[in-house]
This record gives sequence, C-alpha cells and structure tokens, in this order.
Amino acid sequence: GVAEGGDGGGRGRRRDGAGGGGDERGLEGYRRLVEAMGDGIYALDAKGCFEMVNERMTALTGYGRDELLGRYAGHVMTDEGLATVESAIQSLVDGAAGSVTVEVMARNADGAEVPRELNLTLQSTADDERFAGTVGVVRDITERRAREQELRAQNERLEAFAEIVGHDLRNPLGVVSGHAELARERAAD
Repeated sequence: GVAEGGDGGGRGRRRDGAGGGGDERGLEGYRRLVEAMGDGIYALDAKGCFEMVNERMTALTGYGRDELLGRYAGHVMTDEGLATVESAIQSLVDGAAGSVTVEVMARNADGAEVPRELNLTLQSTADDERFAGTVGVVRDITERRAREQELRAQNERLEAFAEIVGHDLRNPLGVVSGHAELARERAAD
C-alpha cells in the first residue's frame, strides 16, 4: 500500500517499500502524517535528547524545531514531571509494558508550567542495543484539568447544599417528633 511506500497497486514494488524509489515516497507519507497529527510527536535518543519533533510539538512547547533538536528533554519538563517520565521509561525498559501513559507538568519556553499527557514507547532497537530512546505523543490537557477542577468544585457545592438541606429537614422533624412524644405522654396520663 501507499503507507508502506508502494503505489497502492502492488505492481513491481515490494510491500516493504524497497526498490524503485518507493522508500522516499513512503517516508514522505509518514512525514506528512506526523506533521498532520493534532498532538505533539517526538523521538528521543538514548541520552534523552530530541531527535525529531513535529510542528505541533513546537507549538506546545513554544520552542522552534531547531531549539528542540539535540536538546535534553528535561529542559521542557518540571523536575517532578521528569522523574515521572524517567520512571515510566524504566518500566518500558524492564518490559513491564509496551507503552505507558503518564500525566506530567511541562515547562514552556515562556516558563509557564502546563499539564501534559504523554504516551511513551521504546524506539526499535538493534539486537545488540539495550536502549535506543523513546518515541512519544504529547497532548495538552489544560482544558481537561480545568473541567475536572470545575466538576470537583460543583460536587463540593452540592455536598454542602445537601448537608444544609438535610439539617433543615432534620430540625423540623425533630420538633414534630418531640411534639408527638409529648402528646403520647399526655395521652398515657
């Protein structure tokens, strides 16, 4: 198919895109796909430095592509966020999972700390390599966090209202119950 670098008809091309210039067309198709994604996409080398970023990643961080490439990824993370990502990568290296999703606080070029969701996986490695780096997808979750905060605040208000209403209902019921008890005592006398 076209995504594998072929022409879609299978005429004279291998499915892996080898031969006849299919590799370049296939790679260009992947490049366009990565750039069209609505999420940030990146690849880090084994030292944690950016090897590849898409346009959305530059928009999310506020850094230009040239500013990110070769830079240590910790530069765009808070210390806590970096520790979370390092732990996630270790679980991938240990084979605990094929991919990991974490929520972290990232740091933009302007210094603002913003919530991000990262989905990480290991880069393909040669047989003799233990760790070649990671590939990840980054999503801005600022709006999701704001909605969650709003829902928590609404729940707190509802709980406070329910407590007040419950008290207001219990108080008159207590008075009625007291009058009923008094009436029973008088009737018994």
